[in-house]
Amino acid sequence: DLDKDDVDAYMIAGCLSRILETLTSETSDVKLKESCFEAIASLSLSQRHRQDIKQLLLQALQMLDHRFDEYFRQQQELELLQGGTVGSNLVLHLLQVLFVIYDFKMKAHDLLELTDGRIDYAISGMSSILRNKTMEADHHMAAARLMYELTLSDSIFDPQERNEASIQTLTKTFNNHSNRLIKATIQYDVFAAFFSCLAPAVRHSVISANQNASSQHLQTVHVIFSYWLHMIQNLLQYCTESALQFRKHVAMQTQMVPELLLPYFNLLMDVLAKGESTIDSRSD
Repeated sequence: DLDKDDVDAYMIAGCLSRILETLTSETSDVKLKESCFEAIASLSLSQRHRQDIKQLLLQALQMLDHRFDEYFRQQQELELLQGGTVGSNLVLHLLQVLFVIYDFKMKAHDLLELTDGRIDYAISGMSSILRNKTMEADHHMAAARLMYELTLSDSIFDPQERNEASIQTLTKTFNNHSNRLIKATIQYDVFAAFFSCLAPAVRHSVISANQNASSQHLQTVHVIFSYWLHMIQNLLQYCTESALQFRKHVAMQTQMVPELLLPYFNLLMDVLAKGESTIDSRSD
């Protein structure tokens, strides 16, 4: 006899099979594909506690991995046509599913493998998650962490490559990576993406702090803020051909200090004054 979990898995496998038929067809209907991935994303969130379902989802995505480049390309084209705003949620839903499959522990190396090394695709995808206000905190924190990890050498070098390549080769490769990362950060206005995510959260946290509300929201804000600040710090320290362009972008084209940093530091002072101990050491 089949128990309820077995029946659920059987029905979900049947649904995924029908969805895959659509996604592997030659249709050029982006909205239809978006609806398919939205269904998979909803399924992944509702079944995130079941490893057997996540395995089914992984197998389904593995059948589509040769099309991921097409999805990211379509997303990028739509964003550029819309002046930098998200023109489709197709990639957004794809990343939602992958975050759940990875238990929100996807690494930057995995992200670059997914995008076939295209940093602009990676930045575009993470920005779309940060801009989406319906996403759960886990998604926002994972996207912020991946943005930060993309500024680290670990995202492009494995231990064997570090040991075998010359310092000149490693330096050249990392400089090229950093240049492309800075250009993508400016092109997709990562500051605006973080602002879209953080500004409402900071305002809400100020209210929460004043009302002695849940500390979980304060913790989420701190984690995202810490990854963002560490990302900026790393990019500002790079001595690449795009470094000056990035410094000008930070200084002249963003309202980072008055609109985010000062309200955030005021929030921290309020929290410390109340004796809160909600700041997690993982983001120090």
